[in-house]
Amino acid sequence: RLDVPSLGIDPELDADGHLAAPPWTLVSPHDDGAPDGHGLRVLRKWRPRRDFGCCAAPASGGCGELLYIAGGTSTSCTLGDFWASEDQGSSWVCMHQEPPWGKRKAAALHAVPG
Repeated sequence: RLDVPSLGIDPELDADGHLAAPPWTLVSPHDDGAPDGHGLRVLRKWRPRRDFGCCAAPASGGCGELLYIAGGTSTSCTLGDFWASEDQGSSWVCMHQEPPWGKRKAAALHAVPG
C-alpha cells in the first residue's frame, strides 16, 4: 500500500509530546508574496494539504533538484495550485493558482526533461 503524503493537516507531536507544526506547514512565513510583472500577486505560502501530487527533477546545469507539488485536499476543499522549489523545499513559489487541468486530489505528477 502506498502512503499518501500530507502537509500540515495531521497533528504531530514533538519528542516531549507537545503539538509540533510539520516542517512544511508554513512556507516562507515572513513573505506574503509580491506582484509579478502582470500585477498579479505571486503567493509564497500554501495551505496545509494531503493527497497531493509531487515529483522532483534535476535543475538545469545539474546543480540540485527542483521539487514540485500540485493539488491535493485541504480540510475543507480540493486544491488546484501548483508549487515549485529550487532549494530542496526551503522556499516555494506558486507557479499557477489555477492550472488548466483543474482541482485534483491524489494526482500523478511527472517531470519531463526538456
